[in-house]
Amino acid sequence: MAEDPNEVLATVNGVEITRARFNTFYQSMLSYYGQYYDTTNESLQAAIRQSALTVAVQYAVMDQKLVELGLSLT
Repeated sequence: MAEDPNEVLATVNGVEITRARFNTFYQSMLSYYGQYYDTTNESLQAAIRQSALTVAVQYAVMDQKLVELGLSLT
């Protein structure tokens, strides 16, 4: 079964984190760790998945704080 990129994996203060957004972080982290570790290891993949979701949530919170402060990244 194909993964739905629009599937919501988490919601942070009303902002949805989709599978597509999560996958962006996951693939980036997988590529980085793949330089140093065997990323075919299922335990490592699970840890990277958890970390990627945590980072996605942290970015959502930071984005919300930027809006609250009237700031933006350029």
